[in-house]
Order: sequence, then C-alpha cells, then structure tokens
Amino acid sequence: MESLDDNSRPSAGLDAHIGRRFREQRRAHQLSLLKAGEILGISQQQMSRLELGQSRVLASQLYTLSRAYNVPVTYFFEDFRESAEEIQRIRNVLGSSNISWDSLSPTEQEQSLTEALHDMPADVRTALGQLAYALLRHVNLARSRSKRNDGEP
Repeated sequence: MESLDDNSRPSAGLDAHIGRRFREQRRAHQLSLLKAGEILGISQQQMSRLELGQSRVLASQLYTLSRAYNVPVTYFFEDFRESAEEIQRIRNVLGSSNISWDSLSPTEQEQSLTEALHDMPADVRTALGQLAYALLRHVNLARSRSKRNDGEP
C-alpha cells in the first residue's frame, strides 16, 4: 500500500473521499478501527490512514469492504467530483484530441465549449453562434411537426 504524506498528489481528493466513505460505513456498522483493519488484514493505524486519505486504497480493499458492508464498490465513489484543475491536468496529459465528446459530462461539455468560444476569433464565434441558433430553430420546428403528426391517425 502506497503511503504519501503529500496532499498535492493527483489522487489526494479521491483518496480522502473514499476514506470518508470507509469511515461512514465503519461507524454505521459500529466497528472499531481495529476491527475494520482486521477485515482488511491491516493494522488499526493503517486503517486510520486510509480513512484520513493519507494512504492509497487498493482495489482489493475496496472490494473487501464493499462485501463486508454490503454496499456496491461504486458506493465509495458516489458524490465524488474532480476539481476543474484535475480534469484539465488529465486533458493536458492525454491531449485534447484523445478525449471524446461523449465521455464528457454536460458540465464538462459546457466548460469545454465556453473555453473554445473564448479562444476563437470574433468573426468565427459570431458565425458559430448563428449556426447554433439556426440548428436550434430547425430542431424546434421538427419537434413541433412531430407533435402535430402524432395526433393524426
């Protein structure tokens, strides 16, 4: 198990989030740190470091605790949100051409569009805006026609 004191590592936020979720479940099941550590085969101190996000969590530990607490592994990731800086760091590593539009959340898509619009020349931005409005009018027209046709036999 990797132990890092530096909270600036890229996964620090996720490690802390998972640790909080570990603690929530341990307390909900009224287990001590010692007992929870025994489940994972680690010391009370190591369990504490996991809960504090000071040590990285192994996949096998996630799996074991999900079984012990009767929750899906995804429970430990629920409500986690990466910072904009971390998302940008990943994009920089991969290069923007390696990121598919469909893999982005709606918020990330909006952020990406806003950044792209900001970076383009004014005349291109204007033309793109006009195109977007034309497409929106076309979609709305098609929807209204579809609704009228749905009422006909």
